[in-house]
Amino acid sequence: FKLAGGQEVVWEARNVPVGPKPVTTVPVRTGRVRADRTGLFTLAGLTIPGRSALVITVRRARRGR
Repeated sequence: FKLAGGQEVVWEARNVPVGPKPVTTVPVRTGRVRADRTGLFTLAGLTIPGRSALVITVRRARRGR
């Protein structure tokens, strides 16, 4: 989906183990971020532990929250 400049989104990141070896999972990380004037946003500092996939869910923030 496209964002307007300055629009806020809510995100959630979780890691999902991939492969036969056990992987230490990290707690689900969440946050809010505002898009820049061109509608782009960056989620910095997210890490992927071991052999796992990083799954990120993004949705528009509700107004007034």
